[in-house]
Amino acid sequence: PLRRQRQMCIRDRYCTGLVELSIGKSDGASCSFLSNIGKFTALRSVRINAMKDADDFVIMLRRGTPIAALELPWSEIDEHLLLSLQSSSFLNLSSLDLSAQQQLSNQALEQISYLSQLEILSVAWCVQLVDATIITIASSCTKLVSLDINHCTQLSGNSLQKISVYCKMLKKIDISKCSRIMHGISDLGKGCVNLTHVNLNNTGEGTIPVRELNNFLKFGLNLSFLSLRECQSTSNLFITKLSYCSPLITELNLADCHLIDDVGLMALLGSCKYIRHLFLVGLQKLTDAPFVAHYPSLRYLETLQLSGCRKITDRTVEKLIAVNLLLKVLNFSGAAEISYPPIRTLCTLCNLESLNVSFCTKITRTNLQELKKIRPMMKISSMALL
Repeated sequence: PLRRQRQMCIRDRYCTGLVELSIGKSDGASCSFLSNIGKFTALRSVRINAMKDADDFVIMLRRGTPIAALELPWSEIDEHLLLSLQSSSFLNLSSLDLSAQQQLSNQALEQISYLSQLEILSVAWCVQLVDATIITIASSCTKLVSLDINHCTQLSGNSLQKISVYCKMLKKIDISKCSRIMHGISDLGKGCVNLTHVNLNNTGEGTIPVRELNNFLKFGLNLSFLSLRECQSTSNLFITKLSYCSPLITELNLADCHLIDDVGLMALLGSCKYIRHLFLVGLQKLTDAPFVAHYPSLRYLETLQLSGCRKITDRTVEKLIAVNLLLKVLNFSGAAEISYPPIRTLCTLCNLESLNVSFCTKITRTNLQELKKIRPMMKISSMALL
């Protein structure tokens, strides 16, 4: 029935103005679907997710009108298909997603360098990608504003050094799980001064030199998003510098950055008043002190993850009650000193969607059942419910 609906949709002349098309998790569209794709003369954005015969589909697109965005995450494509990027239909492509194309060789990936108008590029999980190839791409695609190279494990700091030279307009970069990138972080901060979103999760498995990481902010990056999960070289000094140069940051992930304590968080909450998503999972040195001293900075929080912060008590919850009505996700897992009354009050005031109080031993099964009545749509996680 679904295939029949697709064919009917394509034959309908009223669909010729279609601008965006997304096909996903399919064994492939019917022959009728492919042969009629040329009718979408206004088509500008195509997403093909996890399709087995994506090659045929892209070949048909090549015969049609120029498109601006092409996404092929998890789809099965042959590397020879990238030769079609030189087609006139793709020369003005501004967005390309080749995530998880682990079979693609560097020779095939170099074809991306023909797309000089490219602004958004994702080659995440392209595990064969090496420095020379990404440098060739960067030298041609100088208009890039977003680059995702996470899990490209063969890349080194040399790539970041060259990217910072060629891609001056870069605003967003994801280099998480690039285990060989130990140097080049400071060059990135120096060359790409327009960066606002940076993902350094697990980068180098904690081997980024402390000096290199601190120099990343030396030239005053004004970040709105930064993720440093499991980056063991993250220190209180770095957080202090971050709070100084990025006071408008809205999302920060410091999960399992074990060097961070009250000193770093004091500096952060003292300067950054607009944080919406804060991840502090596993920071066992953390206490209530920063939240009590700078509780007005909690006003806009929508997500607060404090799992494993064992020293957090009801005082933090009380400060959330005092200023915050926007909270949607709250995780106090492992904070054994958290009790039921302030949690109940918070759930009454805020429109919480998810609450985790696992291992909060002062909160009983009966308490949680009452919370469920107060917020029937709220997801509650707790060992007491098992």
